[in-house]
Amino acid sequence: MSDETWMVECLDGVREVSVNFRPDDMMPTWLAYCYAERRGGMISQNSARHAVIELAANHKWDVERIVAPGQPSRAEVEADAFRRGMEATRAAAKRVCDDVEAGAEHSSEADVALRCGARINALTMAEVAK
Repeated sequence: MSDETWMVECLDGVREVSVNFRPDDMMPTWLAYCYAERRGGMISQNSARHAVIELAANHKWDVERIVAPGQPSRAEVEADAFRRGMEATRAAAKRVCDDVEAGAEHSSEADVALRCGARINALTMAEVAK
C-alpha cells in the first residue's frame, strides 16, 4: 500500500510525516517516518494517527496540531477565512458605491469616487469602534 502524508504543525514549523499501512493477518501495523529527520520511524498497531503521535513524541517535537491526509492545515484555514473576509469586504464596498452612484446622477466621476471613499471609511471606522 502507498504512503499517506500527514502534517504535524509544530511551534517551529510544519513537518511532513509519511505513514505506511502494513496489512498482516496476525498484526496489521502503521509505520510513521519523517524523511527530513533522517531518524527511525515509529510503528503502531492502533492507527495511523497513533503512529504519528508516537513519532512526534519520540522526536520531542512541540506539537500544536496533527493534520490527517485531505484535511486543511491551519495556514489553509486562515487563508480561506482571509479570502472570504476580503470577498465580503469587496461586496460591501460595491453595495456602498452602487448606492452612492444611484443618488448622484449629475455628479462627476471624481465626486462619486470621493463620496464612495468617504462612506466606506465611515462604515469602516464604525466597525472598528464596535
